[in-house]
Amino acid sequence: MTERRPFSMVRLRPATARDEAFVLRVRNQKSSRRASFNSHLITPPIHHLWYSNAIKDPYVRVFIIECGREPSGVLRINRLTEKTGEIHLAVLSSRRRQGIGAMAVSCFLIENVLRSDGWDLETVIARIKNNNSASLSFFGKLGFEPFNSKSLALRNGKVLAWTQKAGKKTAGIILDAGSTAGMGHLMRQSALAKELERRGYACAVWMRCPKNERKIGARFFSKKTPIFYSPGEFLSFLNHQTPRFFIIDVLQVPSRRLFAPLAERGVPAMFVGNYERVPGWVKAYFNPYSRSRAVSAQTRRVENSSCVVLSPEFSSRTKRKIKKEGKNLLVLPGGGNTGGMVFKILDALNPLPVGHRVSLVMGPYFTMGKKLAKRLRRFEGRIQLFQGISPASMCRLMREADAALLSFGRSLDEARFLGLPVLLLSSSPLNRMGSLYAEKKGGAAYLGDWRVISRQKLRTSVLQHLKNFRKRSVMSIQGSRLVDGRGAERTVDCMEKFAA
Repeated sequence: MTERRPFSMVRLRPATARDEAFVLRVRNQKSSRRASFNSHLITPPIHHLWYSNAIKDPYVRVFIIECGREPSGVLRINRLTEKTGEIHLAVLSSRRRQGIGAMAVSCFLIENVLRSDGWDLETVIARIKNNNSASLSFFGKLGFEPFNSKSLALRNGKVLAWTQKAGKKTAGIILDAGSTAGMGHLMRQSALAKELERRGYACAVWMRCPKNERKIGARFFSKKTPIFYSPGEFLSFLNHQTPRFFIIDVLQVPSRRLFAPLAERGVPAMFVGNYERVPGWVKAYFNPYSRSRAVSAQTRRVENSSCVVLSPEFSSRTKRKIKKEGKNLLVLPGGGNTGGMVFKILDALNPLPVGHRVSLVMGPYFTMGKKLAKRLRRFEGRIQLFQGISPASMCRLMREADAALLSFGRSLDEARFLGLPVLLLSSSPLNRMGSLYAEKKGGAAYLGDWRVISRQKLRTSVLQHLKNFRKRSVMSIQGSRLVDGRGAERTVDCMEKFAA
């Protein structure tokens, strides 16, 4: 996967006479000429005449795009009217597909337009050839829209325009997804996005995941929700939408520098999930899984099960009937590969006791299918495999099961809501902390770290819980009391209140 540069590493530097040769080099490369309405090579004498006038012209601004202090492209703005400018962008062929162009445009829109740095532009246009689908898509993702103007009309091209917008209810969402991050962040933020859109918000999503896994995550959001995969495109979009707040739900706390443009405009950050430390620049923190030890006194905290966010499919329930002896086990080892946890679980359950059945649910990011199919042959069809199922199907399987063996994560909340007794395995110190907290609150029993617990102990613990009618009955009642399915509504209520 191509490396994505941090937003803070890209900057715009005003071009000087020393940059003349570099600007000509960028202009004459094949990719630039192919995108230009004038595709001819520019000779040095003609370029020198134009360039020496351009860097002195009060209606033209030429910037050198630097990434890590290294010249990587050219961005030029021509001032057409007092409130309108035209943007021209060219990135070195060797630096393309790294998000540098998107970050450069974002730098200009944030620093030069919103800060009114000499030019109080309200509209920025881009003229693009009809056959340049890559540029049309690029500027479209950055918030440029078709612009109808007789004076700017082109025979063989289109005009797109970026316009400052104010007052619109917008929220940004940053999340991790994929075979390493799993499904928890994705499903939680999908549910919050639906609640926000129900209230009239326009949401923009920055999904941090491997390139070959992007389509999987995108399908959990509505078609009208723009999804970005680089910080430049995401921040540029939010920049002209004036967001009320932005939500962060990731594996590790990101650097504040990345969100400096939003923070400087007073856009509050809302953290959702389980973190050991929460930085002081965070406005509010929502964590139903544990109590974080390091949270700033200035950060508003909601650390209880009232902020458990579930998909809309988990909104109604009936009283669960607990069987004297449970024989149907639901196993969910995580949305991704989880280090191969599923194979240890299968080894522990082999052989299955007579009359017992297992529903095994693998997330859409699980990539070890061939190895899993080979392992399942030992069970002679008594384990039913599901992968990438919908929330509605998950709800049905949980209603049918007598107990669930889960990798610590969001499925714990879904099971509790339906009164399904939960047995937890952890895969990290943070997961362990959350699992112990879940056991303390009720509805779940923590078995241990899946890498440490022996196969025999895992097998014994699972079968004992399935046989223990009284314990499963208590766990069912405790879990259903903790989670009522209205967490998304409460969480957005609090976010709107804290952002006001």
